[in-house]
Amino acid sequence: MCQQYQAADCILRMDGFKATSVIRDAVSKVLNHSVPIIAMTANAMQGDREKYLESGMDDYLSKPVKKDALAEMIDRWVRGEGRESAVTIEALYEQ
Repeated sequence: MCQQYQAADCILRMDGFKATSVIRDAVSKVLNHSVPIIAMTANAMQGDREKYLESGMDDYLSKPVKKDALAEMIDRWVRGEGRESAVTIEALYEQ
């Protein structure tokens, strides 16, 4: 199982959806069920973002990811601001 803030690939023996389910499950042995989970995936079709967020993940970036976009998103979550203060995904990629 992934430790807090450890990157996890969504296509391992436990995919990102299953890992998110385990992390969010109140009866699992995970220490922090509300740890921010950011999906970073090559899946960028219409509806993909919503699918990841509906699964319990907190935010979403599609590949290729610019370093600045990833750093900004992580910084927002570390500051506790999350998606509520997020700029649009398009704006992150324009930087």
